[in-house]
Amino acid sequence: MNTTIVFDIETRPDVKLVARNTKAFNHESVKLGNTKDPDKIEAKIAQAEAKYWADAYGKAALDPHTTTICAIGYQLEEEEPVLLYGTEKSILERFWDTFEEYSASMWCYYTGNNGKGSFDIRHILVRSWVNKVRVPWGVVSQTGYISAAFVDLAMIYLAGSDFNSFCGLDRCAKVLGLHGEDVGYATVMSKEELKELGASGARFHELLDAGSELADTYLINDLAITRAVAGRLLYNNSGDKLIKRSILGATIAEVENKIQQQLEDIHGNVYIDSRGKVYEISNESEPVMFCCDVVYRVCFK
Repeated sequence: MNTTIVFDIETRPDVKLVARNTKAFNHESVKLGNTKDPDKIEAKIAQAEAKYWADAYGKAALDPHTTTICAIGYQLEEEEPVLLYGTEKSILERFWDTFEEYSASMWCYYTGNNGKGSFDIRHILVRSWVNKVRVPWGVVSQTGYISAAFVDLAMIYLAGSDFNSFCGLDRCAKVLGLHGEDVGYATVMSKEELKELGASGARFHELLDAGSELADTYLINDLAITRAVAGRLLYNNSGDKLIKRSILGATIAEVENKIQQQLEDIHGNVYIDSRGKVYEISNESEPVMFCCDVVYRVCFK
C-alpha cells in the first residue's frame, strides 16, 4: 500500500549504558594550578569527575550508545496516529513490521540539520542491532546509505543552506505559519505551549513513567508538526501530491500508469535514473525533476 507516513521517536538516558559506553574520566585532565594540599586536590578531582558524568548523562538521550528508545509514534495519511510503547525490543519489532507492510511508502521525519546525522533512523538502527531485532533488507545498503524510503524533511527545508545548518522542527513550523493548523487528528501546538503544560522532549520519559497523558499529547503533537511540514514541503501549491516514492519494483506498464495518473501534460520521454529522480524531456521546455523510486526509461508517444 502506498501512502506518506510521518514518524518520530522518543528516548530515555540509561545510566548503565552511560557508564559502560562513555570514555572513562581522565583524572590527569584536571587542572590543579598551584594547589599542593592533597585534600584540596582530591576535592577538585572529585568535583571535575562529578561534572564530567553529569554532562555525559545530560547528553545521553542524544546518543544511541547511551540511550534506549521508549516510544515511537507514526501516522499514515488520513488515519489516527499509532503510539508504540512497551519494551524497547517490542517497540522496534512492531515498527519494522509496519515498515515492511508499507515499505513502498515515504517515511518522513525531521532531524533539524542538513548534515550527515540522522537522529531518528540512527537510533532505530543501532537499538535494533543491540536488541537483535531484524532490520529489513535494503534499509541500509552495503555502502552505508539509508533507503530512500526514509525522507528527512529537514534536508528538503534546508536545501541551499550551508552544510550542517540547523533549524528545529518547531522553528520550521513557526516560519511556515503552521502553529495552530488542524491536521485532522490534532491541532499543531508550539513547543512553548507544551512547556506551559509541563511537557517537553527532555521530560518525556518521566511523563511516560508517571503514566501522564501529557506523554501522548507530546508525541502526537510531534507527529502533527511533522505531518504539517510534510504537507507544505511535499505538496505543490494546488494541494496535489508530487510523484511519490512508491513504485519500487513495478512493471513498465505500472510505471506508465502511475505517472499518467499523477502528472498531467507529460509529453515525450520520461527517464527515471538510478538515484530515483524522474526527468521529463521535451523539445519545448527544460527537463522537470520529480521524486520517484524506480529505475526505468518510460516512453510516451
